Amino acid sequence: MSQQLNLLPKAKSRYSPATMALIILGVVLLALLVSWGVKRSMLAAARAAEVASAARLKEVNAQFEQRFRSRAAQINAEIEALKPRAAEAEQVILLAAGVGKPEGYSPYFSSLAAVREDGLWLSDVTVGQAGKSLQVTGQSLDKEAVLRYSQKLNTAFASSGIKLTELEMTSQLLMPAGTTPAADKGGGLTVIRFALR
Repeated sequence: MSQQLNLLPKAKSRYSPATMALIILGVVLLALLVSWGVKRSMLAAARAAEVASAARLKEVNAQFEQRFRSRAAQINAEIEALKPRAAEAEQVILLAAGVGKPEGYSPYFSSLAAVREDGLWLSDVTVGQAGKSLQVTGQSLDKEAVLRYSQKLNTAFASSGIKLTELEMTSQLLMPAGTTPAADKGGGLTVIRFALR
């Protein structure tokens, strides 16, 4: 076993342990103060940035409000300018609704063409009340043919909501040219004129 001895003289510290503790405490305190100053400076910068952002936001909001009011006023002016045109268009639509149907009246004429009765011919067809009424006028050689035709028409137009309820018939004696009823006994032709509404 060997033993070692330190023969070098021990260096003496210039500062006592109390002084060293105070120096360390001062350095820590100085570091804390510097850190606090930096944080305070950063906080002040953040507050200044917040104030600047709030001012910019207020300015942007004011610009937005101004643009919104300006655009709203412009839109309202455009609406007011279009109101007379819209009223005119509405009048045209109302008038058109009273005149007819957008799809036209071809289904009416197709239905009329499908209904046939021998000895009867049409002279006029009138569609009225925007397609809600129908009047058919014509001539026939037989009263019974007119009655059958009116029944067939009512059946054909039942799906359209049109019902023909009024029938007017008048007789007319047609004579050959140059003769009169008194001079020619029974030589004329009796034609039934009818109107069906």
